[in-house]
Amino acid sequence: MGCGGGIEAACGGADRMEEEEAGAPSSSSPPPPIAQLGYDQLLSVLRLLPPEAVLSFAATCRAFRAWASSDALWEALCRRDWGARTAAALAERRRERERGGGAVPAPWRRVYAEVARLGALSARRVPARRTRSTSSLDGSCSSAAAVREVEYNLSSFVK
Repeated sequence: MGCGGGIEAACGGADRMEEEEAGAPSSSSPPPPIAQLGYDQLLSVLRLLPPEAVLSFAATCRAFRAWASSDALWEALCRRDWGARTAAALAERRRERERGGGAVPAPWRRVYAEVARLGALSARRVPARRTRSTSSLDGSCSSAAAVREVEYNLSSFVK
């Protein structure tokens, strides 16, 4: 995954060599136009895409998968999608993990997936049970009863 030159040699070269070793004829089709971009240019384009598109791009060839797995790319996607403060907190957590137990910090791609999963969980609507004893006749709840109800719903959701 070199930074110099275009992607053309990296993407076409490795896959074609494997095809030739397997006895398959070499393809004479020209490389895609995106393969003529430099590494930095490609990362600039990938930073603009939604994560699903980056993952689809990664599925096209080994070199594209390597570039789409770049820590720099996924850190930039974290900053874009969750803001600089969240990304800074995640980066600090990764550094503490590395310093504390000598463990290798999780790749930013995995961090992105974990935060997205947590975001999906927190966005779920927990249905509130309303009982007659906590509701007044006009439909409003007392604040203490509402807090108890939310705590109950969350405890049953977490189990």
